[in-house]
Amino acid sequence: MKTTKIILFIAMAIILKACGSSDKEAAQTSSTDTSFSLFGNSKKTYEFKDPKSGLLVSTATYPSDWEIQTKAEYKIDPIIPAFRYQIKDSDGMQAFNTPMKMHYASTSPQIEQMMRNSGKSNVKKLLSPQQLAQSEIAPKLQSKGFSYESSKTFPGLEQKALKAARKNTSAPMDISISGTIWKNSQGQKALVVLNHGKMTQSTDNGQSIIAWMYSTDVLISNSNDFDQNVADFIKANLDSEPTTEWDNYMAQLSAKRKEDTRRQAQASEARMQQSALAHQQRMAQRQASFNAHQQKMQGIWAAQDASHASFMNRNFGSGSSAGQQNFVNMIHGEETVTHPNGNSYQIEAGAQETWMDNDGNYINSNDLFFNPNADNSLNHTEWSKVWEDY
Repeated sequence: MKTTKIILFIAMAIILKACGSSDKEAAQTSSTDTSFSLFGNSKKTYEFKDPKSGLLVSTATYPSDWEIQTKAEYKIDPIIPAFRYQIKDSDGMQAFNTPMKMHYASTSPQIEQMMRNSGKSNVKKLLSPQQLAQSEIAPKLQSKGFSYESSKTFPGLEQKALKAARKNTSAPMDISISGTIWKNSQGQKALVVLNHGKMTQSTDNGQSIIAWMYSTDVLISNSNDFDQNVADFIKANLDSEPTTEWDNYMAQLSAKRKEDTRRQAQASEARMQQSALAHQQRMAQRQASFNAHQQKMQGIWAAQDASHASFMNRNFGSGSSAGQQNFVNMIHGEETVTHPNGNSYQIEAGAQETWMDNDGNYINSNDLFFNPNADNSLNHTEWSKVWEDY
């Protein structure tokens, strides 16, 4: 999904418009650069530095009586900071920004459910700036006693943020910076600037994954100074630009990350190829093992076939009826004999000698010296010795 890269690009684009910086930390005042605005207010330049690299990120010019405190946060990117700030003056003006909130959405409910199942807790339906203003900004202002007065657009801030974001990605991106103005019964007015960005990435199945985020800048002032404070605040953001050293640093960082991504992709491809090769080798080994098994079984089957053929030949001959008869005799415990007169008979098997008369009556005997023709009780007929057919 490359969601980390998506978050970074959008975050950089949105943060660039705020506090005159796209990323970095601790704001410092410079007493050497003092000028005067068209309205006669003295100005002072504030420096925004990255505490990790020590580089000057950007400068911004605000009224000299504005007290500014900043804090660099690395929640979006571990190297590139986003600035949180608090501003106030002696007349009660105060300004601050809220942390960036990031969410993921998709045009496919199935993909959204998959992201939730993968452990992403910030999967949320995409809300437009208008929907966010109604659902989050309005309730908070109303709870503080403010009522809606009017809306305000900031095309210059939008163009600046979008231009900065497009330096880092060519992916489809939308950035919206819009404001609403509120007032209360104590003579105060409030400007709430909603910074809204989204980036869309297509999936292989024609759906889309959307990374979207938003933050707010709030300025509260007495009604008399409100318009001037808003003008100074917006102009400071419009005029602020990253320093050359910061641009160079970001270019080097971007090149390094692209190279790291390329190497990671190569390593991933190599792992996939190794995995595919290992799979092919395993399949080849399985096939070889199967072939060896088949050859072994074919040998066993051939031996069985030969044994069976030999058995059938012994018992049936070469398919002759005599062989079949021998097999039947074996089953029934009989044998086939032939009388000297040429007739064949089925008799009980197992005797060493068999004597038979012309009518097929037979006598089995295991006494080789027995002769029924010598027995007076049996000599009323002629007995002949018969032999088993083989």
